[in-house]
Amino acid sequence: MVIRIPQQLDLAKAITGYAWEGELPLREFPRLLELLETPEPEGTVAFRVEFSDSRLLPGEARIQARTVLPLQCQRSLQGFDFSVDVDRQVGFVTATEQLDRLSPDMEPSWLNEGQVNLRDLIEDELILAIPEIPLSEDGQVPVEYLAEATPEPEQTVENSPEVNPFAVLEKLKGK
Repeated sequence: MVIRIPQQLDLAKAITGYAWEGELPLREFPRLLELLETPEPEGTVAFRVEFSDSRLLPGEARIQARTVLPLQCQRSLQGFDFSVDVDRQVGFVTATEQLDRLSPDMEPSWLNEGQVNLRDLIEDELILAIPEIPLSEDGQVPVEYLAEATPEPEQTVENSPEVNPFAVLEKLKGK
């Protein structure tokens, strides 16, 4: 079910046990849309974001998101559906000194004046899930892009003319 979420959340309130769960249309993620093959995709993102308190950081969140993204294969230049299933732990930080406090399995998320943009948080994780060079599993280069290649005869030592690299010097010596 598609739900409405607040634009900004106060992290201090959210870490008292807030959790948001639902679906959002893909078209509500403007930065993600720029990376998709289809400018107005039809799909939705199923998500769950659960906030929790932290001893070392202002707060933490577990972000889970699942969707199918229409991407363009960089080998075949054809569209394909890319399944995304994100499950990440995020630690909110306000200063670079806090980065050392993150556990190894946790990613940082910068906190802006104690406010969290839930939609941006989900969108960030979806963008990070897209491969740098999207390739479909069955992506083949279309035949029209292949050059018609004629096999060249193999050059071997027996059938190649012997070239002396110093032949030019021999000509100069005679002058």
